Amino acid sequence: MREFSLKSWFTTRAHRLRVYRIIVNSIWLLVAAIALVNLAHWKAPASAWVLTVFMGVYLLCWFVLTCGFYYGVFRCPSCDERFAPKFPPLWTPRRCQNCTFDIYTLTHANSKDR
Repeated sequence: MREFSLKSWFTTRAHRLRVYRIIVNSIWLLVAAIALVNLAHWKAPASAWVLTVFMGVYLLCWFVLTCGFYYGVFRCPSCDERFAPKFPPLWTPRRCQNCTFDIYTLTHANSKDR
């Protein structure tokens, strides 16, 4: 049985933010996929619907997560404040905008000074 600790909770929240950040920041892959569907539609119209369904599901996930970052639903694991800036919602940084906590290294950017 796995023991629960503050460090594991902290790491879990940071990992979840990393996954959400990857999905939100990969909007440019969606744009490329739309171009691919437009090209595939001319060559193989029967298989284009599979890409269309995938893009629809992905776009829905992207929209929900972008709204979560935009409206401050996702909070920093360190300071519990809004993680990403309110505008622009198309790019989510890897550091908290309030306390400079990095979700990949699990440290603050200015922790050397502390």
